[in-house]
Amino acid sequence: MKKIAIFSLLIIILFGCTGKSQDEKTKEMATESKPSVDLLQGSTPIDFTAEATDGSTFNSADNKGK
Repeated sequence: MKKIAIFSLLIIILFGCTGKSQDEKTKEMATESKPSVDLLQGSTPIDFTAEATDGSTFNSADNKGK
């Protein structure tokens, strides 16, 4: 019984040490989810179309400069 417990503990330790560290995971997620929006002052946003809750359509190109 002692041998089985030690063996299972050894397996858990080995598999636990082979994974990526938390810092690597967060850096990887941050590089994958960078927005493609330019947030600098004076920049022009990309045109988009959205449906409002009342069913009408909003087009940002129609409201440019307002």
